[in-house]
Amino acid sequence: MLWPTVGYDSPLNEHELKGVPKLEEFRTFFLRQHGIAINGKLSCDNLTIVFLWRRDYVAHPRNPSGTVSRKIKNEEEVVAAAKQHLREHSILDIQIDLLAMRDQLKMVSHTDILIGMHGAGLSHTLFLPRHAGLIELYPTYWSTANVHFKGMARWRGLYYRSWQNSDITKELNDKYTVVNVNSVISLLSSMVHEICTS
Repeated sequence: MLWPTVGYDSPLNEHELKGVPKLEEFRTFFLRQHGIAINGKLSCDNLTIVFLWRRDYVAHPRNPSGTVSRKIKNEEEVVAAAKQHLREHSILDIQIDLLAMRDQLKMVSHTDILIGMHGAGLSHTLFLPRHAGLIELYPTYWSTANVHFKGMARWRGLYYRSWQNSDITKELNDKYTVVNVNSVISLLSSMVHEICTS
């Protein structure tokens, strides 16, 4: 597949489009090129829910300090609550950029619900199974008008939910946010219900 335009001129930057042609074909091609079998089976007896963490890392020369924003301060608390409330499902958490690309794609292609702060890692929405869902989190200082990943979910017909922190006291130094655990569990529970009853 050829993308005739790059960057901000790409159709992928037209977030309000109803669809993007050949996106599913691109997904299939890309996964197969990385040796990943396409498995679209949904098992509501044991969903795979993956939390993506944003952590400081040097990604490119424009950010030599490696400091990133939109990090979750209470990661362990969120995962523990998810494991307690959704015991029958597999709850995984990872800083995905530490994995090789093939391993990233393999994990995501078998993920039923992907959840994380708004950021480049959510581009993996393109490789989720057709029945999957995305939960996107935002700190107070990041506008929900940034709908890159909501658009990707819509183009693929995936389930989508979002949450934005509204308590400024939960925004900490070094761009950490303490997310509301009850809100996250509520979003996860409602998405599990929707995926498994549709």
